[in-house]
Amino acid sequence: MLNISDGISVEEVQNQVEVALMAEKYFAVAKSYMLYRQKHTEDREVSEKLKFLMDYCNASNAATGSKFDANANVENKNMATLIGELPKSNLSVLTEEC
Repeated sequence: MLNISDGISVEEVQNQVEVALMAEKYFAVAKSYMLYRQKHTEDREVSEKLKFLMDYCNASNAATGSKFDANANVENKNMATLIGELPKSNLSVLTEEC
C-alpha cells in the first residue's frame, strides 16, 4: 500500500513503489524498476560532472572555477588542477550526509 501525501519526496514515492512491487511478488518488475532508478541516478551523476567540467573550463581561473575550493592558489587552469577538483565533488556528497 502506498502512502502518498503533499510534500513527500520523489525518492520516497519510488521507494514505496519498490516495496509494494516486492510485497505483491512482482519480482521481475521490481528488479526492472530498481535497475531503471539506478540508471537514472548514474545519468544524473554524469550530467552533474559534465556541468562541473563545463563550468570549470569556462571559468577565468582555477580558483573561480573551483566549486569546492575557492581558496585554490592557482591562477592558470590545467588538467592537473582539474583532476584535483574531481575527487572533491565526491567528498562533498559524503560530507553532506554527515
